[in-house]
Amino acid sequence: MANRFWVSGSGTWNSTSTANWSATSGGASGASAPTAADVALFNANAGAGTITIGEDVTVFSMTFANSSILTVDWNNKVVNLDGNAASIYVGNAAITMLNNPTINSNYAGATGTRTITAGVGVLEANAINVNILSGTDIVTLGSGNNTYKNVNFTGFAGTLNTGNRVFYGGLIYSALMTLASGSFGGHQFLATSGVYTLTMAGKVFDGLFTFNGAATWEFTDALTIAATRTLTLSNGTLKLKNGVTSTMGAFVSAGANQKFLQSTLAGSQATLSQASGTVSTSNLTIQDINAIGGAKWNAYTTNNNVDGGNNDGWDFSFQLGKYIYTLRKNKRLLS
Repeated sequence: MANRFWVSGSGTWNSTSTANWSATSGGASGASAPTAADVALFNANAGAGTITIGEDVTVFSMTFANSSILTVDWNNKVVNLDGNAASIYVGNAAITMLNNPTINSNYAGATGTRTITAGVGVLEANAINVNILSGTDIVTLGSGNNTYKNVNFTGFAGTLNTGNRVFYGGLIYSALMTLASGSFGGHQFLATSGVYTLTMAGKVFDGLFTFNGAATWEFTDALTIAATRTLTLSNGTLKLKNGVTSTMGAFVSAGANQKFLQSTLAGSQATLSQASGTVSTSNLTIQDINAIGGAKWNAYTTNNNVDGGNNDGWDFSFQLGKYIYTLRKNKRLLS
């Protein structure tokens, strides 16, 4: 395995050009482009400019470290990562990413823990798509609110470690994979536009789900959250899978924005279950949702809730505020 360092600023990354690769950090160019056995490194000595990915390329792993002066134009290409090292991808929140940044993690074995650290504080425009396509090993998506675009585990049959993550896109779990035991961590979905797919693959999630972006998220199957955990809808449109029951510890609608809770198929109900407590929604338009369980489902129109039709279990009544009037008896003084 060899290290390959990007140098000389702007250039095109393909499998043949040596114009921007060095065997040492900040060294002379002319080294061969990294292969499936090599590490691609972009650091403070990479120089200023734009890296254009000219074709789908394959490396063992890649790291952006202290290279915020770079812009990476992915050019709708893919970087394939064949490694099973501790860190197969390390991002940098300060780097500008253009044109659909995407990595495929292709390791098919069972050894070690692959760690993908996208970066904390990555903006929506710079978030990266991650596909974990195979393997029976352990995968860690960097915790501490590391930020991703779309993440797809189709084909992965190993174990995913716990952690809190931010998604500016969709999320697809695999039925073959296992979630690490214990508190699994949270899912924050923050996209400001678009329609995104969420597949839960029959898993039970011991963590919070938060939706707070002006986008649409559509479940392809049931969502099941542990009894002590909450789903919070603060903005956007959430579509639960029609014909199945999604279960959670608590459902909360928050914020002054008008939000939308719907079924994935207009005219066909999705079922939302909460075992206990009182759900009091506000600024929520509800359509094709059957609310069940021991909870009381209050969607009073007084609180800017809207009955979009074909709902069951909700109380959409108009609740007037209660006022207490104190009556004072007037006394007349007689002389």
